[in-house]
Amino acid sequence: RAPRPEAANVKVRPDGTVKVLDFGLAKPVESHGPATSGLAQSPTITSPVMTAAGVLLGTAAYMSPEQARGRAVDKRTDIWAFGAVLYEMLTGQRAFPGDDVPEVLASVLAREPDWTRLPESLPQSVTMVIRRCLQRDRKQRMRDIGDASLALAGAFSADDVPLAPPRSDSRPAWRRAWPAVAAAALAALVTGLVAWRAWPVSETRSPTRFDYVLPPGQDFAMTQRPVVATIPDGRGFLYQARDGLYLRSIGELEARLIPGATDAIDPFVSPDGQWVGYFSARGVLDQRAVDGVSGQLRKISISGGSPVVLCAVSIPLGASWAADDTILFGQHTGIMRVSANGGVPELVVPAGENEEMYGPQLRPGGRAVLFSVTTRAMRAGFAARPNRWDDAQVVVQPLPSGPRTVVANGGMDPRYLSSGHVVYTVRDTLFGVPFDADRLVATGGARPLVQGVQQPVGVFAAASNYDISDDGTLVFISGAAPKRSLVWRRRNATTDEPIAAIPPDAYEDPRLSPDASRVLVTRAGDIWIYDIASGRSSRVTRDGVSLMGVWDPAGAQIAYSSSAGGNLEAWVTAADGSAQPRQLTRLGGEIHVDSWSPDGRSLTVHRHATDGPVGILIVPIEHADREPDVFVEGKPSAEGADFSTDMRYVSYLSIETGRREIYVRPYPGPGGQVTVSVGGGQEPVWSPNGEVFYRSLNGDRMFGVATATAPILKVGAPAMLFEAPYYISPTGSPRPQYDVTPDGQRFLMIATARGADAFAARPRIVVVQNWYEELRRLLPVN
Repeated sequence: RAPRPEAANVKVRPDGTVKVLDFGLAKPVESHGPATSGLAQSPTITSPVMTAAGVLLGTAAYMSPEQARGRAVDKRTDIWAFGAVLYEMLTGQRAFPGDDVPEVLASVLAREPDWTRLPESLPQSVTMVIRRCLQRDRKQRMRDIGDASLALAGAFSADDVPLAPPRSDSRPAWRRAWPAVAAAALAALVTGLVAWRAWPVSETRSPTRFDYVLPPGQDFAMTQRPVVATIPDGRGFLYQARDGLYLRSIGELEARLIPGATDAIDPFVSPDGQWVGYFSARGVLDQRAVDGVSGQLRKISISGGSPVVLCAVSIPLGASWAADDTILFGQHTGIMRVSANGGVPELVVPAGENEEMYGPQLRPGGRAVLFSVTTRAMRAGFAARPNRWDDAQVVVQPLPSGPRTVVANGGMDPRYLSSGHVVYTVRDTLFGVPFDADRLVATGGARPLVQGVQQPVGVFAAASNYDISDDGTLVFISGAAPKRSLVWRRRNATTDEPIAAIPPDAYEDPRLSPDASRVLVTRAGDIWIYDIASGRSSRVTRDGVSLMGVWDPAGAQIAYSSSAGGNLEAWVTAADGSAQPRQLTRLGGEIHVDSWSPDGRSLTVHRHATDGPVGILIVPIEHADREPDVFVEGKPSAEGADFSTDMRYVSYLSIETGRREIYVRPYPGPGGQVTVSVGGGQEPVWSPNGEVFYRSLNGDRMFGVATATAPILKVGAPAMLFEAPYYISPTGSPRPQYDVTPDGQRFLMIATARGADAFAARPRIVVVQNWYEELRRLLPVN
């Protein structure tokens, strides 16, 4: 009876027929699959992702040296495994024995098989094939299994003679017959392997996942647009950080900066992976628009260099690079198309009345465009409520004309995939539907696929932070919001003073009550009040769309911005909940509350237009139906206004020099402005003690500037009070993410995670390779 090899995928039937059940020797498996026992039972793989992470998987007894070292593998790894199986079939022993996996791997890496175990009567050609298959230097190894078939047939030898002359053999008959049995099995094995290699089958690869955590000191850009994009062939992805655009190749551990692309918004990649298209951030979201044009559509080589300007644009609303070397992009007028070499864009899908379109993608064959569409406010020039994209539709529009088809109600930022699906997002969840690209219709119901996909936030936020390559690599930014803590920081101190009574959460916009005993914060779309000493909390709003709260001088009322009425407007309510909220403005939306005047009669707000600068308005509390007074017209943009205690002056932020600086000007006027900051500044607060405080542009340093307003304005030199990486708004909002006690000695700051929790709170990108396999399993296509 012939010994049977232990390789689980080679079986001998009772009639002696050899069956090779699976030649998937380098086929990836899911990383979370259960471990199996036995040296011959573990899956024979080396996953590229796992190898990069230092994880080794494989069948130890049949693993090639390069596979055992966790290096890149190719078909020569399968040749090695074939040789190991062949040796075991002919000798009844493993080529590389050992009692456990480490011992077997050591044998693979350092020892030669015991060649004396091979039968003496074995043809020389067979011995040569085994030796060539088991060469540690794969350059010397047999390169193709077809060569093994030729070698066994004697194609590379003048003589096919035994290693030694025949001799009498007293062994039992079954032992004398074993070489012939083995030769027959070998012929079947080689024939099956050659046929398998030649058979045109598609390789099935299971999904593998890993996280890429941004290095310390690096954060995503605050563009209010997606900041990630995949390379079409899946070999890497891009992300936009504050200092520029980075390329992270799958085979590398670190990302590299693409020189020249420091101001990118909404990046996308050409089909050949050689160019990156993007909207230039110059003036796009800071509203320095001139005749409706505030930026450019550009491209840059993926290796970096000088950007190429393709055309002028207004507010960016998504783009994609089509196979015909044209670029489709969204504008307020509709979907535009321009040559990838630049030129005059043409309008291919006009926007309807009050419509806003985002993220166009040309369907295969160029017959239709897939995009998402939502409604704008009725008042011309202003955007609708901040969460308008949550109620968008995913639609497909035939070209050059034809009836628009709705693919999904309540979805945005769609992608058509070659797997036969359309995917899109609803808040933080990626959904999918089967889609017929010929008939341009969904062929099944929607299903959630991935949760926790981050959505950009802000006034002009749109779409979601995800992308999918042509080969099925899914990349998205994790949407989990890290919790933050409220802490005290004394001026000129070196450490924080934790506020233990208030538990960590995703706090924003902290405002101290007039007596500094309570703090007002935005949390999960509502306004909350916390007692600093006890930690007791009360919820001021319950609509999920409120933010930017401020106290009145008496601490009895709260003004805030909310889109509860449709558009983002100014509201006021009692701090103790004893009265119903009252809407103060009806100006068409995008009203941001900044401060309450010391006399309690008015609010300072700033208003964002979709095409135009941001201006500062003074809104009366008791006469809300009266047209607000314009304090700063906003040419260029101005926002973040705060009164001096005597109401003779107002501090605010403007970008007229090309970067944010803090200014002061007389109230109600007339008079010119005086610059307060030096070298840029943001988040101004005018303290009751007479100082103007502000933070550096990166948010790490706090400055104080002594001022006097009577009899004339006097502004001192900025003095740095402390330096630490406290929280700043990811939207780039000018609203202070801190507050100061009336005496100007203590600052209420929002602390980001530090120490052992800092790594877990770092921004991270999730990469899922071979995601199409998971998609087809979750959402089959008929």
